[in-house]
Amino acid sequence: MVRRNLLTIASAVLLIILATTGADAGRVLLICNKDLWNQSNCQTGISIYANNLVDDGYTIVENSNHYGTIPNFSSSGNVLLVAKHDESGGYLNNPTDLRGYIKARYDESGSLVGCVLVGDVAIPYWEYKDNEGTWHWYPLDIAYMDMDGTWTDSDNNGKFDSRSGDYQNSEIWVGRITASRLVKTNATDTAHPYWYGGSKLATEAKIVRNYFERNDAYREGTLTRPHKALIYNDDEQICDGTNGVDYLYSNYLIVGNAEGTEDNTTTAADYANRLGQDYEWVHNHSHGEPTHTYFHTPGDGGGWGGGSLVGWINVSAPTPKYSIAGDSPDVQPKPLFYFADNCHTARYDKDNYLGGCYLFHPTVTDRYGLVTIGHAKKSYARDEVPFYDKLFKRKTIGEAFIESNKTGSYADPGLSIFSDGMTILGDPTLRVGMGHSVASFQVPSQYSTIQSAVDAAYSAGGGIVYVSPGTYEEQVTMKNGVCLVGVSSGTKTINGGSGYGAVAVSFNNVTNSRVTGFTLSGFVAIDCDNYSTPTLDHNTINNNTYGIFCGYSSPAIHYNTFTDNETGLSLQYSSDPEMRNGYNVITQNTGLRGIYCYDLSEPKLRKYQAAHPTSQGRNEFHASGSAYHIYASSNCGTIWAQKNLWDPEDATKIYHGGSDP
Repeated sequence: MVRRNLLTIASAVLLIILATTGADAGRVLLICNKDLWNQSNCQTGISIYANNLVDDGYTIVENSNHYGTIPNFSSSGNVLLVAKHDESGGYLNNPTDLRGYIKARYDESGSLVGCVLVGDVAIPYWEYKDNEGTWHWYPLDIAYMDMDGTWTDSDNNGKFDSRSGDYQNSEIWVGRITASRLVKTNATDTAHPYWYGGSKLATEAKIVRNYFERNDAYREGTLTRPHKALIYNDDEQICDGTNGVDYLYSNYLIVGNAEGTEDNTTTAADYANRLGQDYEWVHNHSHGEPTHTYFHTPGDGGGWGGGSLVGWINVSAPTPKYSIAGDSPDVQPKPLFYFADNCHTARYDKDNYLGGCYLFHPTVTDRYGLVTIGHAKKSYARDEVPFYDKLFKRKTIGEAFIESNKTGSYADPGLSIFSDGMTILGDPTLRVGMGHSVASFQVPSQYSTIQSAVDAAYSAGGGIVYVSPGTYEEQVTMKNGVCLVGVSSGTKTINGGSGYGAVAVSFNNVTNSRVTGFTLSGFVAIDCDNYSTPTLDHNTINNNTYGIFCGYSSPAIHYNTFTDNETGLSLQYSSDPEMRNGYNVITQNTGLRGIYCYDLSEPKLRKYQAAHPTSQGRNEFHASGSAYHIYASSNCGTIWAQKNLWDPEDATKIYHGGSDP
């Protein structure tokens, strides 16, 4: 069970396994259905998992009643055994009592960081009445994550119907490992995919064991995928290009039209085929129901001519159907992680729910996933960028989830990043990239200059350069596969000099790269040339002649502040930066132009769609006097820029078709 946490230190390059957690990662409450626990395969699986958690620095909560002793486990802690939802007379068989128990463990000394729920455990339903007076409900695991709000079941029907206090913010994470809805009721049942060992409970227990054995193999580094991602944006959906995946992955493929106009690219057949390929992460943005996700094609009249990906083939869904579950599916999915931005995919109380079919199988050990992050209701994620950014910064999936799921984060005060029904299926303690090594280079403790660290990272085949607070008087030339990250509190300034042509950070035909967390100054703060595609985020770009200058390049630009530059962003020679989910603030730029577009350049800000009228481009433009928000020359195409914030909201502040003023 003991993993390899540290590789060789050579040439001042620190190779770190991403699984490293720390000596005291906090307390975890393990909860299991009591009947499932009686199956030996379930106990074996949870034993493997409990030892993994201890190896990673976690402590398992010790329960004083209704507990199971973990076999082959020498550390403290045990498993809380509970009844299934609404089981007559069962222990903690309703969400009010179970939430109270979790809250009591949270209030004890020592930090409770999360819960893992195995099997059929009380479901915290949220019920509400629609405008026509009809009641609806859906699972809302955030009720178990919130430790300082008040949740009430006023009519004692086993469903929460009111909440107050600070209920939108999550203090702990919760992961669900629920496979019963994928299991046959008997050997001849054709409505569900799996049967093993002669009974429903035996089948479920074997799925649990198989899941934790694959989880262990991933932690040990024997179950891996290439560190690359698939971004699958269906037609008609309102998508943001990378959806933030580029914060975590430099190697990714986007399939689909990111502006939401229909074409023939995204279909169930194509999606199923790609799930059989070697991607580590999949971000899917398409329509969904609990049992399937489905796809538009041109001319289908609002129907689903692209067909559907289903878990079990014997469910009702648009045709053609392609299955991933059962003994003979159309494809056995290879990805390890899924961000399923589809309605209902994580509806774990429904038979054959797709989020579970991505993960669970009783016997296959080298296919099927480890985590699905998805919706338990009809909804979509508001902004995934903070989540992916935190995963990049070594957070576990659970940590990234709760730190992103807070109100007042980033540019949407009063709204949490994720929708109300977001759910973690699988193990929240996993990090992306366990089993992969990453080269780490520290400035100034290991390297006196940023450039020397960048060069060393490039020579090592890529890596992350961490820069501590301070002012660095240098001009940095970035290289392929190198990320530059400002760390710790305090300002990290790169000053490239004020002379004509001086550049703080430059990219020349550079891909798979990122710069984040700096204050940048020079004649040009950042120069992107010759088909460079870096990610530039969370930087302060002030008092330059050009904030960012792009020539034949299309970087992703998010969460930056441009202030008092002569031109905030200058785009020339077919440069089309990705800014649709930007949260950039472009203000008071003195040279009359917030964004200057020339020679076929078209920044991707946001195209208004009638089907999604509330979607926000989220960039802010502030201009005073005679300055323009955007100035485009006559040879630029249409620039879609609705749904951003304009101050003042004045059409004369956007100019298209003239010469350089």
